[in-house]
Amino acid sequence: MTIENDCVGVCTAYNYSTLDNPVSILLGCSIPECPETAQTASPITHITSDDPPFLILHGDSDKVVPLAQSIAFNEALQDNGVNSSLLIGAGNQHDRNIVTEHMDEILEFFDATLR
Repeated sequence: MTIENDCVGVCTAYNYSTLDNPVSILLGCSIPECPETAQTASPITHITSDDPPFLILHGDSDKVVPLAQSIAFNEALQDNGVNSSLLIGAGNQHDRNIVTEHMDEILEFFDATLR
């Protein structure tokens, strides 16, 4: 699973196989040119069973990061015994509207996790 593969037909904001996108700028190369570096930079690579709880928010209309990335991350966390929840915002894109629209769920997560 790679972001450039997950983006096919979904991501219109960037082409992750080129150099002019935020991921390639961070890595210093395009994902196809340096797959090992991309793998090392991916948070899914560093999951351990003692990770803290996660609440992942992702809009189902996101054109920057494919929803499949958050689904895979959430599943990998759970597979490693980490308490993780994925909140999918209907109609939300890659912006902060998901936060304002789902503030109650976010506050419930923090209340349950931090107390």
